[in-house]
Amino acid sequence: YVMTSANECFPMTLLEAQSAGLPCIAFDCESGPRHIITPENGILVEKENVTKLAEAINTLITDQTKRLQLGAKAREEISRFSTEAIYRQWQEKVFSL
Repeated sequence: YVMTSANECFPMTLLEAQSAGLPCIAFDCESGPRHIITPENGILVEKENVTKLAEAINTLITDQTKRLQLGAKAREEISRFSTEAIYRQWQEKVFSL
C-alpha cells in the first residue's frame, strides 16, 4: 500500500492495509504514518521526496522476500492498535488517575 498524502493525522487506511498483511510506504509526515510504520513493517520516506518514494516502491516490487517479510510483520504488529490494547492504555493512563 502506498500513501502519497503530504499530511495525515491518523490514517485508518494504513491500519487496514497492515491488517491485510500489506507492507506500507508513506511520506514521513509530522504525525500519522510515523506512528504506524516502522522499519520492520514498511517504509517511510522523506516528506514530499517523490524520488525516494519511487525508489521505495521499486524496492518492494523487485524484492519479494523483503515485501513478504514487511507484510508479515505489519500483520503481526497491528495488534498494538487492537481494541484491547487501546482499552488497556486508557485504563492505565486515564482511568487510574
